[in-house]
Amino acid sequence: MKDFLTQIKIGLEQNLYFLSLFAALTIPDICSAMESEDGLTTGNKYKNWFDKYMVKNEPEKYGTGKNFTSDDCWNFRCAILHQGRSNHEKSDYKRILFIEPPNLHGIGSIHACIVGAYTEEKSLLINVEKFCFDIIKSANEWMRENENSDIYKKNYQNLIKRYPKGIKPVLGCSVIG
Repeated sequence: MKDFLTQIKIGLEQNLYFLSLFAALTIPDICSAMESEDGLTTGNKYKNWFDKYMVKNEPEKYGTGKNFTSDDCWNFRCAILHQGRSNHEKSDYKRILFIEPPNLHGIGSIHACIVGAYTEEKSLLINVEKFCFDIIKSANEWMRENENSDIYKKNYQNLIKRYPKGIKPVLGCSVIG
């Protein structure tokens, strides 16, 4: 899990915003599955994780009554990961747009703001770096709280991992599996 979070951060440093965003959007899925008795996640578990960790860490940015709720994140995650779209039929926004740094238009310092609020083009702008770092921060807190639990330890056995030195005696080169 730590390798995965580190690679999201490295992706941001290398301007690989698609990869970092896609990976960040899967973190609530992975964490909620890791703390589930059956090792599986659902939309409700995803949203509960988001509400518990993202809202707790950044209450001025996320949650009910804010611009980006757990429902917004879940809907966006479904649209982007499954259809490659920035909009979802259940969204209050025509689209959700992630701002890449550096932004020369003076809006790089914002985290999330609505544009075209009273039009058909109502869209949400989110700073991609800040969002990904908020996910990383939340996942690190989640790990501190859960990594010693029996459920986590049981599910960790099935978690995809990176093996930089391979898996002996099967393979001696770096693998992910």
